This record gives sequence, structure tokens and C-alpha cells, in this order.
Amino acid sequence: FGLAILLIFKYSGSTEEGVFLAGVFLATFLIFIYDFRFLIIPDVLVAAGLIWVLAAKFWFFRGNIKNDFLTGLAIFIFFFLMHRFSKGKWVGGGDAKLGFLLGLWLGWPLGFLGLFAAYITGAVVGIGLILFKKVTFKSQIPFGPFLITGAWLAYIWGYRILELYGI
Repeated sequence: FGLAILLIFKYSGSTEEGVFLAGVFLATFLIFIYDFRFLIIPDVLVAAGLIWVLAAKFWFFRGNIKNDFLTGLAIFIFFFLMHRFSKGKWVGGGDAKLGFLLGLWLGWPLGFLGLFAAYITGAVVGIGLILFKKVTFKSQIPFGPFLITGAWLAYIWGYRILELYGI
């Protein structure tokens, strides 16, 4: 954890960005661990992350907040509809809320790239777990850790990936 915070401050463009990213990392780290361990994403952690991201976006990073909000909302609706349609069997309600947080943080287009990366990493890990008989097709696997991993992958390498594909 400490090493990650040091790296954040080393590679961030400013003190404000470093503090902002350290807060995002803390929130996502806690959500990752909690969902991995208990298969649930606590609303209080998502709410804290939302407050942190919104405050930082209004005070320090006055980019296109409207597009960031719409990205978060689109990801929320995507997961909300899957949750509603499957009656919670495909994804939990916490994934929708976490999707909103991550979409708000990353904005367009990184929010959707993070979502794509989450599905890729989730599929690779899921297939590996099935092949090594650690889980079955009926096992519950928390998706929050994959959403968070995908989001950080998109944040760190997203624009380079998009450039490779000419997007």
C-alpha cells in the first residue's frame, strides 16, 4: 500500500493530483479487499469515494465534469440493468454503484476502456480458476476487484492503448 502511494506521488503531475490519486487509491483499495473477501461492496466506501472524486473535480480538476458524470451514469445504468434483469445473479448492485464512481473518476473514454479491461481480466482469471478447479461455473466471483483493476489499468495506460488502436 505504501509503495503504491509513493509511486502515485512520484508520477503525478502535481501535489493536488497526487493527493487526489492517493484518495482514489485508498477508496478503491478498501473496496477491492472488502469485495474480494466478503463478496459485497459497502455503500459507505463507494459514497466516500464519490465525495472525494466530486470534491476534487470541483476544486482542482475543472475538466469536463458533465462528460465524467455522464460516463459514470452510463456505466451505472449498464450494471443496474444487468442486476435488475438477472435479479442479482450476474452482478450485484454494488457493482453498479462502483461503476458510477469509476466512470466519474476516469470520464470518457477511459471509463469505458476500464470497463472493457475489467471484463478481459475477469475472463482470464475466471477461466484460469475454472481450469485449475478452484471454482465451478456456479461459483460466485466478486467483480469489484476486476472493475478496480481495469480502472487503474485504464488510468495508467489508457491513452497509450487508445493511440495504438488509433482512437
